[in-house]
Amino acid sequence: RGLELNQNNVQECIYKGLPVIQGNAETELYQFPKQSFDYVVLSQTLQAFYQPDKVLRELLRIGKSVIVSIPNFGYWKVRTSLLFFGKMPVTKTLPNTWFNTPNLHMCTIKDLFNYCEDQNIMIKKVIGVNENKISIIKKNNLEVKNLFSKLGVFLIG
Repeated sequence: RGLELNQNNVQECIYKGLPVIQGNAETELYQFPKQSFDYVVLSQTLQAFYQPDKVLRELLRIGKSVIVSIPNFGYWKVRTSLLFFGKMPVTKTLPNTWFNTPNLHMCTIKDLFNYCEDQNIMIKKVIGVNENKISIIKKNNLEVKNLFSKLGVFLIG
């Protein structure tokens, strides 16, 4: 079952036979009962919410486990673009310019990792993705993986 904000995406899902309702995760997750799903997936949208912490709490309430993927603003190419060119980069994983981006909160893998630890959210597994390579991220390699991963995928619960 899916929750999607964009009407065109809702229609596309329905066309493909996927059960989906149109809605905003920031305001409508309360409708789902506690622990009503084994897994809840939030794919590359956490950074676009006004209150990402509220959304995470709701996801953890309705799912036994939550999979969250984020574009990594700590990736070395993003950092060097800011350093050398002085402007927000446009990349495959960050395809929008600064004025039309849906991203409100520039989050890194390290930020989300530390947030989960600070909030006592169990981190079951973290994977860094770069091109077609994946790697496991743990506390002892967090700095390096934060620098060299385009995306972070968290399994929390």
